[in-house]
Amino acid sequence: MNQNTTKTVELMSSSIPIRLLRPLWGVLTEFDRSVIRDQLFEKFDLNKKRLMSDERLTLDIVLSIFSFCEDNSVAEAGFVTGLSSKYGQFGAFDYYLSSLNTMGDMLKSLKHYFSVITTEKPLLTITQSNKDNFQLSLPKPSDSSDGSKLFNDMLLGILIRTIKVHSGKENLLPNIVSFPYINLPKPIVLYLTNKKIKVQLNKGEYQLIYPAKVLALELQYRDPMIAEQLKPTLDKLLVKTQSEDTITSRVVTLLSQSDDLSRVSLITIADELAMSQSSLKRKLADEGNSFSILISRYKQSHAMDMVTSSDIILSDIANILGYSDRTAFERAFKDWFGISPSQIRQQVLTSNLPNNISNPIDTDSFPAAPDVFIKLMAMLDSDEHTINDIADLIESDPVLTGKLLGIASSAYYGYREVSNVSNAISELFGLTQTRNFVLSIMSNNQFDTSQCQFLDLQLYWTHATATYECIKIIAESMEFKTQAEKERFYLSALLHRVFELVYASQRPEDMKQYLTLIKDNDLIINTEACQKIEEQIFGIVGYQTTALLLAHWGIPADVHKTIREMSFEKDKQSLNAKVLNYVSNSFRYTIYSEANEIQKEEVLQNLSDLLYQNYDDIRQKIEGIENCLVEIGEQAKSMF
Repeated sequence: MNQNTTKTVELMSSSIPIRLLRPLWGVLTEFDRSVIRDQLFEKFDLNKKRLMSDERLTLDIVLSIFSFCEDNSVAEAGFVTGLSSKYGQFGAFDYYLSSLNTMGDMLKSLKHYFSVITTEKPLLTITQSNKDNFQLSLPKPSDSSDGSKLFNDMLLGILIRTIKVHSGKENLLPNIVSFPYINLPKPIVLYLTNKKIKVQLNKGEYQLIYPAKVLALELQYRDPMIAEQLKPTLDKLLVKTQSEDTITSRVVTLLSQSDDLSRVSLITIADELAMSQSSLKRKLADEGNSFSILISRYKQSHAMDMVTSSDIILSDIANILGYSDRTAFERAFKDWFGISPSQIRQQVLTSNLPNNISNPIDTDSFPAAPDVFIKLMAMLDSDEHTINDIADLIESDPVLTGKLLGIASSAYYGYREVSNVSNAISELFGLTQTRNFVLSIMSNNQFDTSQCQFLDLQLYWTHATATYECIKIIAESMEFKTQAEKERFYLSALLHRVFELVYASQRPEDMKQYLTLIKDNDLIINTEACQKIEEQIFGIVGYQTTALLLAHWGIPADVHKTIREMSFEKDKQSLNAKVLNYVSNSFRYTIYSEANEIQKEEVLQNLSDLLYQNYDDIRQKIEGIENCLVEIGEQAKSMF
């Protein structure tokens, strides 16, 4: 078969993440295809729980899903589903892309890691056709009758969405979009023409053409530290999605088995694999790699660990990694990390804190999303369930039921006598607050913090709940597009410091050191100092850890996006992130330390200025919750 006519399906990996299809429900609803939507979701068992999970679907099933859409005259479903993907939908992959420096860096990484969400081989190509424009291309499937056409339409939509979202610029759209077909569904044409995008048809492939200057555009949320921390996670995902017996994986295996990289070369590896050098080069190129890239990446992954975690002299490290001398190694190291190995060593030796750049918190070991919560979210998103249905789901977990009723009967709610969950929901909490409390309770249950007694769980719960209750009051005077957006802001407040549970569970001794440092040095609300310490001890900022966990659990994007922004410089934070930071800090002063009235007044004044509200009104709202801290603290007795 001619290479140019190879079916796209043959280039696909055997499975793709089910999260790709998460927006499909909303797309079919938007196009008034509710009957088709329900039939499709029943036929393929695409319930909300599955769509929030880390499950992967076989390609045959995905193509069958899109074939079903096309058979039922919803040919636009693929493109709009891709275009409707949300920030954070792909977890660490999204966060990694947005943390890179420029759009050019982001696109290169998108191409390299494309198989994490789509294909085994590099379908995406990036070319700069002239000095004014660059072009992104995807191949045309040779057979569009099996759902491949809609699948590729979805990939095109994802590309447009990715560039727009990660740039932080809503108006960053391509100048030209080309399709390999003669006709397009009307909704696709209307979307593109309304955005003043030129449409070209009957091209040999899919094409997106952007101005060349876009490549140099600095990303809004660039964060080199986060990019460095997430790269190993993406590399692991890449390996998982690739065939077990690719040439790339076999070369990496041989590199890992070598005791002396100075003796390893293209010639020796080709001999080991019983093939010629030219064949090896060609096969690696077919997989989007080269020998020089693989050996450089392998050396880089080991260099930082050896420099920071051992006392091996630098000249010996250079020899181990196959460099001719120490100078050559130091030059390569500085190119990788922007700092010399000697400077890194000096920082490690002179600092009182461990430098865990090469040992970040293990995001791979995040627990799965609480099952009861996922089912509850699915119920709350549907009109087909009653309060009694939700109560029955919660009561299926006796521990959860006991804790929820314990909150209901606490002093904060006036020692209400609530006999069952149904009454608690209808008389006291309501559906939104029930969901929020269930998630908080379940998140507490997901982490074993018994090895870190230094973390006071009662104070943790008191602070989270006080912040949550205060945000609910303050948010009434803020502007939100929808009620759902406001309610998700509440959820951000309740969960923003879940990273403390993560750290206490995964690294109890480090967590003890962290809490001791910030308390003994009166850094409770010094956000900048706390985040610096978090980076040094855990290799990642706490709020970023929370955001990654919630994305992993499938929590709506605007929840973990707000929390992640709390780690940014103030001028890069959204209004929600700034408000949540100030409110959280105010209660941390009161709950965790002897309040410094001058510093607290500064926090409240900042909050007042930010919201254009009277200082006394803001203070009254904060103090109203502070007066209930004892009662809120009583809830913790039923929680832990």
